[in-house]
Amino acid sequence: MTKEQFLLIDRANNLLLEDCVTAAGQPMVPAETTAAIGDDRRFGIWVPEFAEKYGYDPVPELTKIGYASGVQDTTKESIETFEGCKEKMSQELLPVLLPNLAGTSSPVQKGLDESKSQAAASSDWKQAREDWFECQEANGLKPRRADNQWGPELPDDREGQIRIASQDVACKTEVRLVQRLGDVLARFQSEYIGKNHAALIAEQKKRDEVLAKADQVVSSYGS
Repeated sequence: MTKEQFLLIDRANNLLLEDCVTAAGQPMVPAETTAAIGDDRRFGIWVPEFAEKYGYDPVPELTKIGYASGVQDTTKESIETFEGCKEKMSQELLPVLLPNLAGTSSPVQKGLDESKSQAAASSDWKQAREDWFECQEANGLKPRRADNQWGPELPDDREGQIRIASQDVACKTEVRLVQRLGDVLARFQSEYIGKNHAALIAEQKKRDEVLAKADQVVSSYGS
């Protein structure tokens, strides 16, 4: 599911909740949802021009999409009403089918988890990271070798962070880290898809049905 699709479902749910809240004589609580687009950092920063300009900070050019609704001045009563509506409408609200949403157990999430775990345990993955670490050390950087770390140790000053970010990205480019790890991950994902094709098709059908309902709700409100 794309971030735009996630926002569509979230917007539809907030419109349904707003009807419930206002019907109880209360103003809708502020509802603002945004999602960063285009900032793929599965393997840390990797775009040279962004590293040179922003270091490890978020990139403003990768704009956020989203919406805002409701009023800013809310009361205890309006918040309690909103929470009550969420509980009362729990069966009516559309499920948010983000594959990486905490607590989900969809075939998509299972595939992402399994393929990532298998990829990280493979010799190709480990060798790619080791080549990256060696490049860092050759350039005077101090690698952080934990599996969930995708950048070297950083100084406190911003100028130093940007300098290291540029060297980090240069090393990733030199050893083709992102390409190599992406290829390994894709290999295990492909294997999972082949073994779980029917379940994934069923999940896609469920997602398409939810998106159609969300689009219908939002269209009916003229939003």
